Amino acid sequence: MAIITAARFDDTQRLKMVLDAGADVNKQYEGRSALMEDCDRNHKDNATLLLKRKADANAVNERGSTEMD
Repeated sequence: MAIITAARFDDTQRLKMVLDAGADVNKQYEGRSALMEDCDRNHKDNATLLLKRKADANAVNERGSTEMD
């Protein structure tokens, strides 16, 4: 959940720390990934970081949509 919290609050430093500690970049909480949270909130730096760390831009949310839809 720490990765989702960092994404939701646009905390890039914490996001880096959580990822460096081995967090799953594609972990979902309540059907949403950190990348989904950052894209919805226009957190461009976080989204870029997640994509560089191999976040799945085609991951499906609870409604069957991706961030690319």
